[in-house]
Amino acid sequence: MSDAVTATLDVLRLAARDGESDVEEQLQPLIDEFGWTAVCDGVFEALESKETAIWHTAAAVIWGAALDKREMDAHRAIALVYFRLDPNKPGEEDNLAWSIASKLKGVDYLSSYDPRLDPPIKEQLEQLRAR
Repeated sequence: MSDAVTATLDVLRLAARDGESDVEEQLQPLIDEFGWTAVCDGVFEALESKETAIWHTAAAVIWGAALDKREMDAHRAIALVYFRLDPNKPGEEDNLAWSIASKLKGVDYLSSYDPRLDPPIKEQLEQLRAR
């Protein structure tokens, strides 16, 4: 595991424990040192991990990156968020998952688009479930 991924996971763990912290502010020095792509790899690693406590924080980082128009593998990001957050659970989790999907795919927020049926996302979800 690279230094950037390890450091990103550490920041996500700390931010998840302290609901008052600004995770994006805490990640900025890592982005400055390693670049966004390496930090994004760490965020994706968090969502692939079994550490349930950091999933929501990692998804929130993806949301911030989507708003900032940072480059990332949109299909992978959406698949990981839908894999780890329950899009059928009313409330914050479904809203965050849908917000990320609609922003990264460029579809209207009120669209009937379902990312779970989008072939490249569906394929990645199937691979994640098979692990």
